[in-house]
Amino acid sequence: MGSGDVTARLDLAARTIDLSSTIARCPASDLVRFVVQESAKAGIEIIEWLARERIPKDAFCNTMCLAENLAQPNRYGLEIVRGMNKASDVLFNMKLIMPGAIGRHIVYDKPLRWLATTEATLLKYHDSKYAVEAFSALFTQISAKGNSSRTTIIRDRIQPVIFKVVDSIHLHTVNMGCEVRPLPPFLAALKMHKISPKAFAEAIMALTKSPGDSLVLEMDRFLVELVDWALNHWDGQLLVAIDNRIGFSERLGDEDRVLAVMISKKGTKEAMGDEHDLISFRIARFIDQNTFPPQPSEPGFTHKGFNDPRLQQNDHPAYRSALYDIKNPLETLNCTLNSTERKRAETQAQIIVRSIVELPVRPAAEELAFQIDAKSLTPYRWWLKKFPTILQKNLQKTKEEPRILYEAGNDSAPRHVAFSYPEIMTGLELAFERCQCGCNKSPLKKTLGTKLDSGCLLSVMFLEMMLHVAHAMAEAAGAQDISNLRGARTAIELGDAADKFLSIIATSGVIRWATWFRLVASAITGLPHNFAEEADEPITGYNGITNKRELLLWVAGGITVAPCWLGYDSELALQGSWGVRQATGYVVEGISAEKAVIQASASMESADTPQLVYDLPSVVTASGGQDLTDVEIRLAFFPVTSTGEVLQLTALLKTPSALRTFDPSQIYQAARLAERPECTHSRAEEAAFLKWPFDEVVLHWNNFFKEDSEFAQVALLDDSPLKQNIALGYAQNCILQTSCCMPCLVQKARETDYYGISVGSRKMLNHSNYR
Repeated sequence: MGSGDVTARLDLAARTIDLSSTIARCPASDLVRFVVQESAKAGIEIIEWLARERIPKDAFCNTMCLAENLAQPNRYGLEIVRGMNKASDVLFNMKLIMPGAIGRHIVYDKPLRWLATTEATLLKYHDSKYAVEAFSALFTQISAKGNSSRTTIIRDRIQPVIFKVVDSIHLHTVNMGCEVRPLPPFLAALKMHKISPKAFAEAIMALTKSPGDSLVLEMDRFLVELVDWALNHWDGQLLVAIDNRIGFSERLGDEDRVLAVMISKKGTKEAMGDEHDLISFRIARFIDQNTFPPQPSEPGFTHKGFNDPRLQQNDHPAYRSALYDIKNPLETLNCTLNSTERKRAETQAQIIVRSIVELPVRPAAEELAFQIDAKSLTPYRWWLKKFPTILQKNLQKTKEEPRILYEAGNDSAPRHVAFSYPEIMTGLELAFERCQCGCNKSPLKKTLGTKLDSGCLLSVMFLEMMLHVAHAMAEAAGAQDISNLRGARTAIELGDAADKFLSIIATSGVIRWATWFRLVASAITGLPHNFAEEADEPITGYNGITNKRELLLWVAGGITVAPCWLGYDSELALQGSWGVRQATGYVVEGISAEKAVIQASASMESADTPQLVYDLPSVVTASGGQDLTDVEIRLAFFPVTSTGEVLQLTALLKTPSALRTFDPSQIYQAARLAERPECTHSRAEEAAFLKWPFDEVVLHWNNFFKEDSEFAQVALLDDSPLKQNIALGYAQNCILQTSCCMPCLVQKARETDYYGISVGSRKMLNHSNYR
């Protein structure tokens, strides 16, 4: 897509609704007129967003009006839109639509879109907190108009709005992977220096104060935020010179003006320099010597201030990072791991990951989980979507054999996870020897019984190992990269997720879907693993039965994470199914909250009671058969919490005589537990059985009172994956005819008293190597 295509699309979206000016034209009591007169869909979405985020309309309008047309992104800045529409329009059976949050609308709003491109530039080097501070300082300066006595009052009024807007823009741009282009090689080779949010705001004010004028920007060091902002927003020719030599010259827009950036002190990434030196820059307007008399000109702007070492040490920008690109947030200039400790952390994490993927597991019958079982012939990696590549690195001199990470009878009392993993303890011992915080005045195990200080090398080492484990598990589930939504805090929370994951394995011997899904979704979206944790709590249904609802979707702005097994109208391949699929750029229709967790709604129980007597299905003799019952499925979301952050997905199945809900997670669970007999007999052989029409399956399976009968109960659902999956979910315990004849299916169903399902030509469910 060229820059012209991007501009055209943005202009079209901008004509649809001009956010700030349109809302501002409407009095507080007349938002209905705003919706009707402008764009009903966009207007309703904005009003809903303001209400959901509890932002007063007047505060939003006042703040956004300050930002109108202060700047405009150039053709480079507009490239951020290119990556915003890369998803398909369906995620399994759920329709995907464009998000209605304010962050998405701002990207397409011409007077305000510079906010999104400016934020994307800042998040390349900082976390979102820096962007909030920078915009707050900028808007405060615009509103105060030089009256310093009003700045505190103005800042307090606008900052809550800016915080919400910055967060929404972040969720719908940078966190989705939409980024500004890399620096040109000439600039990327220089040592970058960072300035404070206030200084950045002052510079933007000076650069945008004289539209159409040519400017000169002098700086004593390469101030990366300012130069990169100019690369994405200057409309005209941009010149960058270092030590008087022009290293970059390009026309970035159609306007006949120049921004000359002059950097006086040359430095490379390898040159450290004195981080405590003064940093200064100044901006002035070029005077047109051909104009007489000379035009009056405002004086230029000069900034001088000490360099803030904390900004230079902040190596936790908000852009997404590659897997295993570990940025330990506990490391500081004086508290960091050396190369030996760093390698030890990665090596010990590799040993743990290898032991995890080689665990012998079997599906747990009581919950959507795996139970560690030494008798099982199936390793955990058989179920994983991808083999974690950390195991391909040659880190160990001698390859250690994987070990069983759980033994029944282990002490499950709360304690540091290192007590359950000697691999972790080995890594901590190395850091323990060198730490100077005083922790090694007591034995290591005693120290681990107390709360560790964030300035202790033990804390740094432990988080380093946990991040490697977390990245490996995220990769095993299908993650392509890692979110840094909240910068350093996101990494700490991801380490906590890995800690919890390992602890449950060691103390309970299970790998639960909820714990696994939360770890992976946290790595992909940047939301904390314990976000909306109330979604994991058991719910008492209408029938008084308390059941746990499995997690189905995880939403963060324009990212939706779903299980690989959620598609109920296609064949369920179990190998590689314990993973996730990610939709980026769209949201599922029916979900309005920008951050949400969606749980499954339990299948509705059959209404059969002992007082109601139904005729048993008829006995037939056959080798298979199809069912032609018409089926229709509709989806709906029910709110569980008032915030809308926890929802229940209800799947409603309709046949000519039945209307019943079903739980997609129960379909997957039943597929994992189903028995699949094998034989070498002809598939054409026939047998006698009680034949269940699909209509009756929907009405009665799972609660039907089974009378003593010499006949097995079988549904003939050949070549209909949807009906087979629905029947699986209702029956829970059943026999699948995948590699056997009908007589063997009938015999096995009669022996176990399970329902039988004839599946016809399906092959993917024939997991002969799954034991």
